[in-house]
Amino acid sequence: MASINVSLNSDETALQMTNNGNASTNKNTVVTWVVTDRDIASITVTPAPIEGQSNIWSTLPHNLGTPSNPNKNWQGTVGDYPDKSENYNIAWTHTNGSSGSHDPRISVNP
Repeated sequence: MASINVSLNSDETALQMTNNGNASTNKNTVVTWVVTDRDIASITVTPAPIEGQSNIWSTLPHNLGTPSNPNKNWQGTVGDYPDKSENYNIAWTHTNGSSGSHDPRISVNP
């Protein structure tokens, strides 16, 4: 499993993530985005491949919560696509209503 911790920087204007949100992982691996900052109200993780990139997900990133049990964390499963990579977008909302986004990359090891 690959885990990416998500928090806000010191002035709370941008995300601070494990390895800046970039990750290298093996095929057929679960990737989890773990919100560790109470001032982040929510995140949304969306695949955003640039031209020439393939879809690497066997299970698209999705929120781990339910309507009756809200959760800020997200999870997706990288498929059997060795030596591929894909950009993704992570949008966030602060508890004070401000928001932003970041565009890191997930790479699948050969």
